[in-house]
Amino acid sequence: DGTLWGAGSTMFGMLGNNTGSGDQSSPVQIGTSTDWSKCFGLELNSFALKTGGELYAWGNNNTGQCGQNNTTRYSAPVQIPGDWTDCDVKGGYRRTQILKADGTLWVMGDGGNGRLGTNQDAQYSSPKQLPGTWTSHGTGSNQGYGVKGGTLYGWGRGQGYALSDDQSDYSSPKEMPGTGWGGQIAGMGYGALAIRTNGSLWAWGTQQNDRQGTLGQNNTSTYTSIQPV
Repeated sequence: DGTLWGAGSTMFGMLGNNTGSGDQSSPVQIGTSTDWSKCFGLELNSFALKTGGELYAWGNNNTGQCGQNNTTRYSAPVQIPGDWTDCDVKGGYRRTQILKADGTLWVMGDGGNGRLGTNQDAQYSSPKQLPGTWTSHGTGSNQGYGVKGGTLYGWGRGQGYALSDDQSDYSSPKEMPGTGWGGQIAGMGYGALAIRTNGSLWAWGTQQNDRQGTLGQNNTSTYTSIQPV
């Protein structure tokens, strides 16, 4: 019916019900609007899209990841300027990444270790566009990923071979091996999973200690090159 609900921790205002403390173990309604179409839960903040293309954010905003041109914390939804019809929102540690329906990719928040892919470590509190036309995207805790023309790119922190090949940090998109990329991308702390357009699933990075088995390889080895699952 277009209503929006949340449950869990209210720390940093993450539930958007205008409270900042106490947990909710059953769903509580967020506002009274009945024209919500999508919602996106990130690590410490949330986003939701209305049927008219209006995008709202709330929760932790200490590096500007809510796109309000400030670092104010929000415990109720606040609108991000612009038309965001049919967008897709993903995020990692203190940052946000948004893919628009027109293929433009936008980032905001903490750019340390190149996490935003803007060729610098700067912090942005309003959306900044990355060059190119993108078909899919994903994020890890400290990395961003995206696909242009069937080629997979990664940026941010390379620790644990999260960007494959080496452990260097990249502040602008680095081309990763392989062709035919274009499906979902799911990053983790030190690795990722991605789907090619033929439906095959691939993985890379580190899966030791508390990350055992995350790459689906029937072992706990580290993979510096992209492997089929």
